[in-house]
Amino acid sequence: MVIGWNELENRKEQTEWERIRWQTTLLLNPHTKKSIKAKDLIVFPWESQEKKQHKVWTRGEILAEINERKERAKQKNGKFKQS
Repeated sequence: MVIGWNELENRKEQTEWERIRWQTTLLLNPHTKKSIKAKDLIVFPWESQEKKQHKVWTRGEILAEINERKERAKQKNGKFKQS
């Protein structure tokens, strides 16, 4: 849950930075001979990073992970209630 919240906050912040860059581009363009593009001003780190390849889980891997987590919960709590 925390990771998801952090990702949401990062996306919000990135959107704000991109908006500021776009506004700056629009403000500068009327005053220059050559047209400026937004990425001419700055390229943000999240734009230059390669996108991570997300692992695609198979059905067997998902079931194995679920069973492993059930076992850990059982060992931690002494008992496990299955719904």
